[in-house]
Amino acid sequence: MTKKEFKEEGYHLLHPMRVVLVASSSPAGRRNVMSAAWCMPVNDDPFRVILALGSDSVTAGNIRKTKNFTINIPSQSLLGAVKICGSVHGDKVDKAGKAGLTYAESRKVNAPIVKECMAHLECKLWKRLGSDGVDLFIGDVAAAYADPKMIREVWEERAKVLLHLGGNKFAISKEI
Repeated sequence: MTKKEFKEEGYHLLHPMRVVLVASSSPAGRRNVMSAAWCMPVNDDPFRVILALGSDSVTAGNIRKTKNFTINIPSQSLLGAVKICGSVHGDKVDKAGKAGLTYAESRKVNAPIVKECMAHLECKLWKRLGSDGVDLFIGDVAAAYADPKMIREVWEERAKVLLHLGGNKFAISKEI
């Protein structure tokens, strides 16, 4: 079998990826939310996650300064909000307001959660690596909680979890 070279778009070979909404606050308390797909667990004891964000994003700047962020798991009903939060720059627009999302106080970190999401991970920055316009944030998960009904549906493979296919394309998991 002959295989085609995909060097320029090779990252698409790793998609689909679960979509998350990353929320943060500036040192002055201005909140921001952005869509991200490059997020995954890297350890379970201690529970750590890694998140890759463009270095020039408002969220990356907030995390570098405050050392706190939350990862919020949206359901398919938030597709429109996810698209807005992934296509508008937070220094010009209140993305949560434009997307119809509500911030709520987190339990253990100084960054908001997105109330409409089905699950939340509250993270404290453990380590940051930066390279070529991308920041990799490794966070210690200080709290993790979810809507029990939604988590049960994910485990039972019935939840329609929002997946990013690359660019402005999304899919909903339906069958495994």
